[in-house]
Amino acid sequence: MKRRKKMEPDYAFIAIKVDNYSVRADAGINSSLLGSPRLIDNEEEPVHEFETKLEITGLCTDPEDRAGHRFEISMYGAPDIDQRTPRIKDLRERNNEGDYRYRTYRGREYLVYASPPPVAYIDKVRGENRWITWLWVSPRMVSDSLIILSGSKPVYISLHEIKEGRKRCIQNLTLQTTDPAEE
Repeated sequence: MKRRKKMEPDYAFIAIKVDNYSVRADAGINSSLLGSPRLIDNEEEPVHEFETKLEITGLCTDPEDRAGHRFEISMYGAPDIDQRTPRIKDLRERNNEGDYRYRTYRGREYLVYASPPPVAYIDKVRGENRWITWLWVSPRMVSDSLIILSGSKPVYISLHEIKEGRKRCIQNLTLQTTDPAEE
């Protein structure tokens, strides 16, 4: 029986010219405390919730096979994002006995790390030339993005996408004032 060859991931560097954005900032009482009965999962949650949402839309300029496709990116500024993202030490791989795995390279041993999780996933809307993604970022990322968007220069988004099987992951997202297709 033939062994199946493991599929290599496809990489794409996507350039998007931003044509519109909208922003919303919310402050309120934790939704778990509203209504009755109060079903509270975690009593360590704060009483007040704060969230900022930035929606950015634009047209793809590069690569050519996606040129003209619309991209919709939603960024949610979450104050607790630093506590929710894994640390590098969390990616250490373990063997069957629970000990850390090491590999030898040129006579030295190095820890083995699992692949990091993506920043976000990106989905194509079926039957349309439209792509959507949403990601949770620090409030500072939302603020910095708004500063860039409010300037007089044209704004672009650079996405580093990796496709493995049917999933498309965003490895990196950059908001910038230079066209990434020309870099």
